[in-house]
Amino acid sequence: MRKYLFKCFYFSLFGNISFVIFAVICSVYYYAFVSIGVVVKSFEITAYIFEGAGFILNLISSIFLFKTVRARTPMKIGYCIYIIVELALMIFELNSYQLPFYKPYSLVLAIMHSLFSAGICFLFLFLEPKNKYLEIMTVVAVGIMFFGMMGNVFGIRIYFSILVNAVAYIVLFSSIIFMLKQEKIEIDCYGDKARFKQYKSSFFEE
Repeated sequence: MRKYLFKCFYFSLFGNISFVIFAVICSVYYYAFVSIGVVVKSFEITAYIFEGAGFILNLISSIFLFKTVRARTPMKIGYCIYIIVELALMIFELNSYQLPFYKPYSLVLAIMHSLFSAGICFLFLFLEPKNKYLEIMTVVAVGIMFFGMMGNVFGIRIYFSILVNAVAYIVLFSSIIFMLKQEKIEIDCYGDKARFKQYKSSFFEE
């Protein structure tokens, strides 16, 4: 099952990279074409392909997490909920002009989104309790997510926060893959010899 463990995080890593590529394509498309009233279907299709790939890869990753990693149920469920919420926000963003209840520039929405994202990110501390390397990288990722709230200060829609989240997870999953390869983190999988642990982090302990 160890090879599938790497697939969990590689799928998530590439999924979030796809989100970043989607955002870059959209930015180039908007400033180079849409702003002057030109519509280029190939740009739109390419952007949506990367966006769809991002969600598909993250969904596959969550399936591998359930099938590969022992226990950590809150983390697994939390990440699935995160994917669903991000998908919903993306749909709202694309149809914001048709949804009067959705406020893409809302400061409250930006704060709630960052707090929610940070809470889900902290669940990855369950991967190995009391691992300082994991705790440090999780805090770094959460710090990046909180930066996403700055988009509202600069008058940018909530998709800025979604993009920043993708960058944060690229940092987190890249570091987890690196730690796995360097054997700085141990994650017990189904099929491994059982290791009985109390799944909690010491990060919040005094």
